[in-house]
Amino acid sequence: MTPSDAARALGISALLVAGCGGGASPPPSPSLAPPPPAAETRTVETSAGLSFAVPAAWRSVTPSSGMRVAELRIPAAAGDAEEAELGVFYFGEGQGGGASANIERWVGQFQKPGGGLAEPGAVRERKVGDLEVTTVEVSGRYVAPLRPGAPERHDKPGWRLLGAVVETPKGSFFLKLVGPEKTLAAAAGGFEAAIGSLRLR
Repeated sequence: MTPSDAARALGISALLVAGCGGGASPPPSPSLAPPPPAAETRTVETSAGLSFAVPAAWRSVTPSSGMRVAELRIPAAAGDAEEAELGVFYFGEGQGGGASANIERWVGQFQKPGGGLAEPGAVRERKVGDLEVTTVEVSGRYVAPLRPGAPERHDKPGWRLLGAVVETPKGSFFLKLVGPEKTLAAAAGGFEAAIGSLRLR
């Protein structure tokens, strides 16, 4: 190797060393990235002593009937024309019927697209603290009466219901979340979290 070749090799080596040590720092590892902020929630306290947490975007409204101890509106998802509604019903100790009867009634408020009663999704039983909870979901054309006992009915294709019967020492509470399919799909996680946070004072 001639002196000029040796000098050239040393120069290239120096450039490589400098390049390895300079430049922008590599991006942080994804595992070190900060976690996304938790969704904001608030606690709903019903007039009958049952409480639960819901997403902050779910707004409380004045109950539309004396059978409801709480009522909330859930914002419509993109593509849905209507909001969803969560009603919390309480009729007193020993009143309102059992879980099976209420689930059957809720399922009976839906029809298949081609007619006939809709089939319910999974019925799940669990304990939340000392409370016995039975949940159900069903979807299809919503045809419940506009009011209990009224002959007029809703006619809402593409709707869904998430329901829960909560058995407590004070009697049963009934949570009924109903609305357009996309809105209910977006609200399902909030409803599940609400069930997991149920408390009775």
